[in-house]
This record gives sequence, structure tokens and C-alpha cells, in this order.
Amino acid sequence: MPYIRNFHRLIGQFPDRKTKLYLKNCLDFIEIYAGERDIHPEDLWLAGKVRVLGGYESNASTAHLRGPNGLVGRNVDYTRLSDAVAITKEWVDKCSNYHVHCGGHLQPSILPARLVSIDGTKLSLAETKPGQTGHYLALSYCWGEASRQMLKLKSFNHAVLQCNIDWSKLVLTHQQAIQFAREAGYRYIWIDALCIMQDSPDDWAQQAPLVPNIYGNADLTLVAGRSDDARNGFFLPNPVPDTPPVRLTYDMSEMITSHCWISLERSRDIGPTSDRGWCYQEALMSRRLVMFGMQQLSFRCHECQMFEDGDVVSVGDTKAWFNHTFNAGFFRHEPIDNSSPGQDIKNFYQPIRYIDSIESALGHAGPLNAVTILEHWYTIVMEYSQRGFYDPRDIHAALSGAALFIQKAIAKHMEHGTERYMAGLWEMDMVRGLLWTGSRLQDARLQALKPATLREGRAVRRAPSWSWMALEGPIEYQMSRGAPRCKPACLDGRTWSSQPDSWGPLLVGHKNWPGIFKLEIRAYFREVRGSQLNTKVVGPPAYYPRHLEGPDNSDFYGIFNHGHLFEATEKEPIRDIDSIPRSELDSHIAAIGVFDQGFAPLSRLIMTENGECEIETRLWALRITEYMGLILVQAQGSDREPVLYKRVGHFYIWTNQGFYQKGFFNESSYEPLEDRLPMETIILV
Repeated sequence: MPYIRNFHRLIGQFPDRKTKLYLKNCLDFIEIYAGERDIHPEDLWLAGKVRVLGGYESNASTAHLRGPNGLVGRNVDYTRLSDAVAITKEWVDKCSNYHVHCGGHLQPSILPARLVSIDGTKLSLAETKPGQTGHYLALSYCWGEASRQMLKLKSFNHAVLQCNIDWSKLVLTHQQAIQFAREAGYRYIWIDALCIMQDSPDDWAQQAPLVPNIYGNADLTLVAGRSDDARNGFFLPNPVPDTPPVRLTYDMSEMITSHCWISLERSRDIGPTSDRGWCYQEALMSRRLVMFGMQQLSFRCHECQMFEDGDVVSVGDTKAWFNHTFNAGFFRHEPIDNSSPGQDIKNFYQPIRYIDSIESALGHAGPLNAVTILEHWYTIVMEYSQRGFYDPRDIHAALSGAALFIQKAIAKHMEHGTERYMAGLWEMDMVRGLLWTGSRLQDARLQALKPATLREGRAVRRAPSWSWMALEGPIEYQMSRGAPRCKPACLDGRTWSSQPDSWGPLLVGHKNWPGIFKLEIRAYFREVRGSQLNTKVVGPPAYYPRHLEGPDNSDFYGIFNHGHLFEATEKEPIRDIDSIPRSELDSHIAAIGVFDQGFAPLSRLIMTENGECEIETRLWALRITEYMGLILVQAQGSDREPVLYKRVGHFYIWTNQGFYQKGFFNESSYEPLEDRLPMETIILV
């Protein structure tokens, strides 16, 4: 049994005081737990963020900790490409042999229409035949400012690239990706700039919807995570941990000594690709990825993530929904035990049991239904909204793969016709879909949402106002704020919109952008006006509305920090908080709301009889659920019937007696009289 002796003395080899203190705390924990002065390497691993790099003799008690090539971890030398390729191959082999969710052993897949062919040092653009199968890698990376200088496939050089691709004209990221593929023994690699015609809108429209399948069918996706510009490459310089590893000698027995390397956990940050919308979908659709991160190399598949420093994070059965919705196998592990430290590592090496029945596999993770599928959709959307784009109009194309797979899953498990996708929302869950909010309600450090803007500063319309895709910035979907209180108004209430599905998941081009998308809603609708009172001055209503409270009160404080009060227009404006008794205040305030862009929409200037200018801001509140709804303004140029409205924010009902007009709520309980409420058909664009 190997032991590190006199570890107190060895801690002194670490150069910085912070690391020494951390290791000392780990040592105190181990000694209290085990009562041992001589430390086993595994004890260090389980005690905290300590990584044991290097090898010790394998035995029954430590076999489950062995990483690639029998090592718990290693330091990859990026100056030697063979190091990165070797550890990647070992990770892929483990995944192929142990991970049924990832599709098992690598089998030939349908090849993309075009690939970069690697024949020794000769490169060319290969055109494949329909249905042709084989093995290939795919590259995920940031273009950055290299876009203008990068060699790209275009109409004029198509024939030339089919004969030969000039190595010297490739940007460094492309060169290094090809080097990796060649070293790993691959004949083909897919690189978007070289495999999609960059000056052909028709070719782009044809290939873009296939991108998710291209990454899903690849043996491995190579992620140039640490590079924000394709000219810079992603191999060098070598990642440098915050604290360099220190070599420690330990005793294998009384006669035999060996050594290992001790280091602290390295950063798991992948790098700039984590912030890009296209890279998010590419990672989501890939079965296996090897990622060149900021401080280390890592590998991710549908079942676990493995790191160069030896850490292993098991996914277990938590992605059973993913395996059915997306393109993985329909199998599972034995039930996962995560009850003790290091159990994730042990689980990774446990045997697997194959199950032939899709229903049995899905049943193990709980029933798969529309609710389960949509919950994961909202998770995807919230993560996706944090990503950026070189061209903001790509937001549809870069999510098309996930949308198509979710659509397929909904169609499989629900009635046909329920899977309609409408500019980022699902018709079958339209009520919840409309109630997205900016993430700054949960995180005060974030900015408000902003209009989608091209690099030259020109704002673009990329979605209807009621879709989260209309604006840039992170969004959230909260728990339901009460029962639905609106209905679809088209075709006798059978659909929310009678327009063709031009805003469906296949919207990928910019040339022929769809027209306005009308959403017709039947609901209680009333005019409100912005109050001159400040939320901080007024404070919560006397009858505290529990529906304003969220997890850890985060959105409650966010609403009061960023919110605006809205008054009932049939009552006199409140000029000052002292001008009205507190007992009457709540009956004047209809709602508290948050504007999506952080400020009220631009007002119109109106000339009065005496020639003065007066600002008029007309706002409407459209109730969507029991407690929540949308703040609307009249769409510009919509002065004729039917009037069109657009979303500018969301609101929460302050009190029922303030929101509903007299005669539409119970005078004693203040509950709304639903059967008396006037319902109107409102058209959102």
C-alpha cells in the first residue's frame, strides 16, 4: 500500500503560502478522519481540490482512480501534439467501451456534403456522395476578427480547393485542427469556413440546418476553446496552472519508492467559445468533445467529463431525456450511487447493462412527456441567451438543431399538431413561453436587455416583440405565476396564430426575412399609466402579494430594484405619496412592472392648445396568468383597426382592487370575478 511519509515537511516545497495553507487543511482533515500520519495519495484526492498527477502501482483499492494510461492525471505538453492526441484517444476509448449513452463503439456515420480531405501533407476539398459513410472530426471555434483574412470556400475558388488547399493560406486554428486530425489518424475534418459556400445564400440555407447533424455524426468535435480569433490557434502557449505541481516521493514498500505530482485543481474554464451562440449548439449536438481550455485539456460526452488534472465528473442518468431527444443511444447504467466522496470516479468505471427497450430506458429516468421535454428546452434557452453572435440574426440558425430535435420529441410523445414552433416559443406552452424576463432580476450585476444590433451599429428586427429572441441578453423563465388567464383567439380558439410557419425552426437565412408575426390572444386587457411614485418610497403593499416572491426572494428584490409602478388610469394620478392615505394607495396602484430594456418606451410629443409640448406615454397591461402579464404599447404606424401591439415589458399585479376596475372583483375577498371580466382579442407583433 503506497504512502506519502512526512507530508508536513513536503508541504514546504510549495512556493506560495495560500497553497501551503490549503494542503495543511486537507492534511488536518485526513488525520482527523483516518488517524494516519502517513498519507495515501487517494486520501489527498478525496480531501479536497487536490489532484494527484503521475502514477502509482495499481491495486484493488486504487484501480478505480486510474486515469489515462494508469495515471490519475497528467500535464499535457502542447508543444508535442502527440501528447494531446494520446490522452484524447484514451478518453475516447473509455467512452466507447463504457458509455452506452454516447452510441457505443465508433461506427461509420453519414458524411457531410463537403469535407477537408487529409492525404498525408496534401489537402483538398472532398465532395461526398449522398448516403456515403465514414469517420471524421468536426471543428468548433471562434472566427473573431480573422473573418476578413481567412481562406473560405467561395464560388470563385471552389474548383481550385477541390484540387488543392494551400497550407500557407490557412489560418492557424485551421492548420492546428488539421494537424490534430492527421495525428489522430483521420482522413477527414469538417471546418465550416471551408465546407459551406460563404458567398452563396442558397448553399448556406441548405447547409445550416444540417450543421447539428454534422456535429452529432462526427466521431469527435475538436473545440478550440481558448482562442477568440482563428488567426491565433489554440495549442500554444502551454496552459499554466495558478500553482505549478510539485514532485513528491512516496514509499511503495519498505524497499521501493516512487513519486507523483501534487497540484491544486485547475480552472475548468473552456474559454471564449463558451460565449458564442454557434459554439453552444455545436457542443450540445456533439456526442464527444475534446476541449482545449484555458488551463487544461478536457473531454466531454453524454455521460461524463474528464479533465487533464485527473478529475472526472459523472453525468449518470440525468441526461436520459437528452439521449432520447437528441441522437444518442437508448441505454442506461445501473442506478448511480453518489453518496460518498469520489463516488463519481468509481461510477465511471462500473460495468454497464444494456437495455433493448427505449421505453424501459426512459422509464428509469422518469416518464418522458411534454412537460419534461419543455423543462429542458427552457434550460437550453436560458443558457443560449447568454451567448453572443458575430451577426445577431444567426440566433435562429444557431438554435435550429435543438429546436428540431425538441420538436421531434414532442411530436413523438404528444398528439400530432402540438409541436408547432413559433420564433423560439412552443404553441403548446405559449402561456409560459410569453413570460420570459431579463436575468438582471436575479443578478443585479447584469445589464438590461438591448436591441439586436449589427457590428456597424444598425439595429435589426430578428423576432417579434413577444419572443425572447427579439432582444440581446440573458433571460430567465420563472415558475408559473398562477393559473393561465388567456386563450388563443384564432380559428375559434384552436391556435394562437393563423399565419404560415415562416418563423419555424428552419429559419436560417437573412435575405428573405419573414414579415410581422401576429399572435392573437384573448384576455383581460386594460390601460395603465406610469406612476410618479418610486417603488422604494412606496414599499410593498399592505396586503403582501405572495406571487411576487421567488426562490430566495431574488426576483422579489429584483422587481423592486428595477421595477416601475403603474396606476389605474380611471383614477386621479398620485402626485406625491403624502397626498393620499396609505389605506387608499394600494387601490390606486394596478401593477409593478419591469421594462425589458430597462426604461420606458419613447414617448410621443403632442402640441396642446396653448402651443406647449406635452409628453404622453400610453401603456396597456395584458393579463396572461392569475398574477402576471405583459406591458404593451401600440405598434408604430398601427392607427387603424385592428390595432397592433408590441411587448415592452412584463408586470405583476400589485393588488386586485388596484388592477381590476370596480365591479369586476369581490368587495370582501378582492378576488376577481372571472365570469364578469371583459375579454378582448389583442394582436401582438
